[in-house]
Amino acid sequence: MFSFLVMTTILGILISVFTLLVFKSIFLARTSLMGFKNIYAVEGFIEDTLKRVRDPDWADVANDETLEIGDVVAAVSLSSEGPIKHYYFSSQISQKYFGNGVLILDGAGSSAKIKKWQDTQ
Repeated sequence: MFSFLVMTTILGILISVFTLLVFKSIFLARTSLMGFKNIYAVEGFIEDTLKRVRDPDWADVANDETLEIGDVVAAVSLSSEGPIKHYYFSSQISQKYFGNGVLILDGAGSSAKIKKWQDTQ
């Protein structure tokens, strides 16, 4: 009887450990998927901004403009100091997972130069 109780306890512990490992893997997979979605949304918005800045036929990105890609909402904040424009991008999924990016451009039109392009997650 004692050996049966010991074996049941050991099997219960092993099942618990493997269950925790599986749940941890599922959690990490979901959060990394959310992180990738945020990164791609911010990067896509940055590329769209670059296209708009360099093409004279398109209007520049407005302050507080948003871009929705699936379930991700990306927004931009714009500030400028003379010819240098600072774009701060943020994205979120369901108010839980956040991503950020920074783009600093010098000039406008086809001569615009990227001073900084950084993912700041």
